[in-house]
Amino acid sequence: MSYAQCAAFRETAIREVLSVLPRALSSELLKLGGGKACFSLGLSEIRARAGEVSMAVFSGVTLPIRAALTKRDLEDTVSRICGGALYIHKESLCQSFLSMDCGVRVGIVGTYYEGSVGEASALVFRLPYFSADIGDRLRALVDSPAGLASALIYSPPAMGKTTAIRSLSLSLCEGGKRRIVAVDERREFPRFMSECTSLDILYGYKKEFGIEVATRLLNPEMIIIDELSGEGEAEAAFRAAHQGVPIVATAHAGSIEELKRRPAISRLIDSGVFRLLVGLFRQGNEYGFSVKECL
Repeated sequence: MSYAQCAAFRETAIREVLSVLPRALSSELLKLGGGKACFSLGLSEIRARAGEVSMAVFSGVTLPIRAALTKRDLEDTVSRICGGALYIHKESLCQSFLSMDCGVRVGIVGTYYEGSVGEASALVFRLPYFSADIGDRLRALVDSPAGLASALIYSPPAMGKTTAIRSLSLSLCEGGKRRIVAVDERREFPRFMSECTSLDILYGYKKEFGIEVATRLLNPEMIIIDELSGEGEAEAAFRAAHQGVPIVATAHAGSIEELKRRPAISRLIDSGVFRLLVGLFRQGNEYGFSVKECL
């Protein structure tokens, strides 16, 4: 997987975001990038707010963006994201977020009532990252002549676990030589990943159900899951692994000891579902791993 490919994925995502934002805000963002969408390489978040000041995060620095937006502007933005069909997105709206086809998750700040969010005062766009470096380094850990190895990637929140498995998926599927299935409950894997590679993505599937579908029907060489947590998900991963399908999953934890304090995760580790435990850490924009092999 090349740096150019990662940059192209990012630019596609930012163009889709710009297309749904209020014009006043998208114009100001483009000014920051000199009129080009490629500035997205350093952009991690856009916070569209009703009022005078919105915000954007570039390379870890929060910048105010002057764009006088109204609540109606935000309502129109939500409608564009949903393609005018809010009812299709009812379940995620009830959980205060939306997902775009480009892998962007949109958090909704507003008033909660009657099981949903209304009167939005802000929309928070979190942009997907890709890293050729981290994808290829993880691939070197899990892909060998002996076959694919299962791995649990762990770190505290906001350290790049989702970036890691997105990038690993791209690296594994480069050239169409691997049958990889990603179970993407929150739609954080951009659809163009499946269009440009051999990656198959189960969008919006509950993780437990998606693992079962992948195992029984899709003949995967590996299943990739983000944020494995509940008992049902863990049981589905256990069954898949014991039917010969390697699992790569992520989990929130700062150490292996913290992982093992979670009963569902601890049971998977102790039963040999994962061959590798990969601790992910980051210093600035540099990623590192600590790897423990489970015998």
